[in-house]
Amino acid sequence: MISSLSNRITKLLCEKEIIEPDKKDVYRYGYEIFISSLISLLIVISVGILTGYILESAVFYVVFVFTRQYCGGYHANTYLKCNAIFIIIYSAVLLVSNILLDFYNIFYLVIFLTVYLSAIWEFAPIDNENKRLSVDEKIKSRKISIALSFIWIILSLVLYFIYTKLSVVFTLTLFAVTMLIVIEKLQRKQFGNMSTPNLK
Repeated sequence: MISSLSNRITKLLCEKEIIEPDKKDVYRYGYEIFISSLISLLIVISVGILTGYILESAVFYVVFVFTRQYCGGYHANTYLKCNAIFIIIYSAVLLVSNILLDFYNIFYLVIFLTVYLSAIWEFAPIDNENKRLSVDEKIKSRKISIALSFIWIILSLVLYFIYTKLSVVFTLTLFAVTMLIVIEKLQRKQFGNMSTPNLK
């Protein structure tokens, strides 16, 4: 559905001579990403309103999307699978955050953040097979992902003392991103695709 809609939009813009025909593949991919992201946002907003977890949902979405943008990680081979995985992760973060809240303490916070930072430091960024990054782009993304990680860690620590529930959502979201990074690295190792340049 997303690919079909993107094709129609791109075809219409080509017919109207708004975009050049030789760049239609770039635009089509861009529209696919935009539509998929819009669907994810609408899902988060809808669930947040229905469950009363609007702030928690907003924190999840912002942290997940911005972190994934620069750190990368596992990508499903279809948009349907991608959105399904997103919904599963989102639901799991909300569910587990409610379970952990009763006995969450600074020890859990430090564990989650340490695992997350270790994965970012060791592996980020992991580019998408559909959008390969140049060496310069990878270096830039790595610097941003590390800087962003320290910002997230500071915010998580601050929130722990003023709004523990949001801190739990924050750290679980980062942990989810960590798992997607590890899954992608293991998958590439299994298929022998480990030709990531050393950016450290």
